[in-house]
Amino acid sequence: TSAPTTTEKAVTATTVKHTEPPATVPPEDDYVVSGGVLTEYKGSGGSVTVPSKIGSSSVTSIGSGAFSGNTSLRSVSLPGVKKIGQEAFADCTALTSVSLPSTLESVGAGAFYGCSSLGSVNIPSGVTSLGDDAFYGCSSLKTVTIPDSVTSIGDGVFDGCDGVTVKCSKDSAAYEYAVANGINVST
Repeated sequence: TSAPTTTEKAVTATTVKHTEPPATVPPEDDYVVSGGVLTEYKGSGGSVTVPSKIGSSSVTSIGSGAFSGNTSLRSVSLPGVKKIGQEAFADCTALTSVSLPSTLESVGAGAFYGCSSLGSVNIPSGVTSLGDDAFYGCSSLKTVTIPDSVTSIGDGVFDGCDGVTVKCSKDSAAYEYAVANGINVST
């Protein structure tokens, strides 16, 4: 191949934009975000991965009651989230799976209250606190893995979770909490 001579014209690519609306609603329309806090989920449920950025806003927190009462939400993944607010997922009775990110620092009071289908939870390292009643009434909850980074555990976190086993280190706050509250513990 030889370089074009000065009499040859360079070929340029052209981008064609479609003017028809997309066939499906963009996921961003399912969320209301204010100041980095996802304040409301308006989607239909199912399996949801919360985008780390919606429009020009980074999603750093799930606000109080944002998903509360969504009985068709089956699984949720929260990449980049640092905080889960009070009752954020309360009464999401079909929720069976939650993927918590390594960026997570705190789980608010009643965050998963009444999520009666949730079977297990792995709290990532970096989380320092679990609020009061965080998993209250999660009647299907069988195992919760809690890292040593959790130093504050509120009242009633596992009330109504009959048969739950807390997996943790022997010298951790989670171990002390489980023993003090008659919760099965595995080290």
